[in-house]
Amino acid sequence: MPISKIALDISANVTHSMALTQNGTLWSWGNNSEGQLGNGTTTNSLIPGQVSITGDIKSIDAGASHGIALKTNGIVWLWGSNFYGQLGFSRLEGSLVPIKCHVELNDYPSEMGGAEEYIVAETQNIITGNISNKYDTDSHRLKFVPGNYKITITSSNPNLIARLYNSEQAPVNPGFVKNSAGNWELELSVSVTTVYFLMLSYDQSKEYTDCPYTITITGDANPGNNVLELNCVAGKSYLVALQGVDLSGNLSTNTIKVIYDPQILTPKYVHQETTLDLGPVPGTNLTITKITEGTIEGIINKNLPTTQKWQGTISIIKFTAKENGITTIHCTQ
Repeated sequence: MPISKIALDISANVTHSMALTQNGTLWSWGNNSEGQLGNGTTTNSLIPGQVSITGDIKSIDAGASHGIALKTNGIVWLWGSNFYGQLGFSRLEGSLVPIKCHVELNDYPSEMGGAEEYIVAETQNIITGNISNKYDTDSHRLKFVPGNYKITITSSNPNLIARLYNSEQAPVNPGFVKNSAGNWELELSVSVTTVYFLMLSYDQSKEYTDCPYTITITGDANPGNNVLELNCVAGKSYLVALQGVDLSGNLSTNTIKVIYDPQILTPKYVHQETTLDLGPVPGTNLTITKITEGTIEGIINKNLPTTQKWQGTISIIKFTAKENGITTIHCTQ
């Protein structure tokens, strides 16, 4: 059938072509002798047919006899011929349908956005998993708010390898070390909200045995931090209510800093459809004192009862999503 949607990305090679459409579906056509069309057959096609892959796709590439798709969660999928190992595993047999690529730690790709999980680390998080074979790699995308943290990885299998990468895909040094109990440990001090990538793999020089693991993140996030993770829908608006706690017993004002993703969210006045600006926010007790990309700073003027939270909604900032995606609003006092 013909493609009826607008193409966002196209790629072609000697034997076949691919197109990624606006609705997120992937289409291919041409020679299919090695399964490079990714539809579960080896039948050639003169017209576009849908590739057997679902989920949000970021980019595509057509190899000589195989196909590649990078999803928005950073996972790479491949299909077609593996005669030269182009699918990323040791056997020569190819695949007629897309399969997940197991990425080696020392070949961390520059476009690999991360992982199968997205964690906002504040005080404690526990993640469990299992390395399914000696060529497998588990990846976890971790977002930390400012604070001091300790990452501990326990496993009954001594052949588990752990490494942490920063947002530039460079290894964090010093990295993980094993303690006397044989567990991987790493202490991390974070001054600004930062994304890290935790990669777990198996020592390929060893025979594989079952490799379950538990990741425990404990931390001392800075007092007063409030983190809200939003799964945004493009065009939808979100209201963030700011409330304060009297930490010293006699506060009359509080300084508020709101950190957001400027690529996804646009802040507005709560009672007006106008861009947020310096000065008092109409209908609230908030006075904006500084605006930079991704950050709003202001002062809330309100008398606080000793050791009590403010009652009711004190100030609200409205956010409108520019695009679909998960983002974080981070408020500090």
